[in-house]
Amino acid sequence: MKKYLKLAFIAVMAVALYGCKESEGTDAGSDSTPVVTIYNNDVPAGYSTDNTVSLRLCPNNKVQKMYVYTELKDDKDAYVTSNGEAAYMTRVVENGTEYEGKDLDVVITDLAGLYATTVVAEDAGGNRMAYENIFKGVIWVDAGRAYIYQNFVHDGVMYISGYVSVERQSDANIFRVTDLFCQLDPTLTRIPSTVTLTFDADHNITDFTSSEAPFVIVNFPDGGMLLHGYYDSATYGDYCYVLSDSDDQGNFAYVSLLVLDNNAGALSTGGYIYFYTDELEWYQ
Repeated sequence: MKKYLKLAFIAVMAVALYGCKESEGTDAGSDSTPVVTIYNNDVPAGYSTDNTVSLRLCPNNKVQKMYVYTELKDDKDAYVTSNGEAAYMTRVVENGTEYEGKDLDVVITDLAGLYATTVVAEDAGGNRMAYENIFKGVIWVDAGRAYIYQNFVHDGVMYISGYVSVERQSDANIFRVTDLFCQLDPTLTRIPSTVTLTFDADHNITDFTSSEAPFVIVNFPDGGMLLHGYYDSATYGDYCYVLSDSDDQGNFAYVSLLVLDNNAGALSTGGYIYFYTDELEWYQ
């Protein structure tokens, strides 16, 4: 499946702040082959970072033309296996988008899956070299709802619970809850936090991340206190971990957290999140 380059192909000046230096990745004065160095840029405003890749292409002075072609990595690999690398470069030249051998910013969007962007550099004599960038694009779809209750322990108080809307990656059992605390309590608009939970084929949780990592929540008010949920399994694996279990309410994913007391400046144990999974729409 070919993926077309969308909307933004912006030639850039080789200025000091943004330009590509010929010494980055290649010595333009001595290289005898056409070389293109590929850098990852920040995704421009208005594009989703989940399914958009922004690349800067920096050719050396041997490059006369560049051809850019994006397709699913599995499709590329199958073609190369059957026909060889040289034939794939021809495929890129025949089907890709042609540019002059100048510094170039390229934005490629609407990518759902693992994609390979191949850049073929061609010199004045028709000699070609190929370069590659790999990007995993994600499309999020509605996945129903989940009941959550959680505790950031301070004097044994249960803080917040309720139903939240859940999204799932279109091709995997990876779920996210956007603005978790705002969904549970609309007054907490100053506490943005999106959490992501990864499950295996048997619907057991295997990983947990937060947009505020390592914090799960920041500045949660408890009277005069400000508490922070904290998840760092690499450093505090005995206290920050995930498991799957069930109780009389149903099946759930359990996330064990630490709690940072902003006043005391110390971590304590006992924070947790229960994420009930029976109403989720799973990827099959």
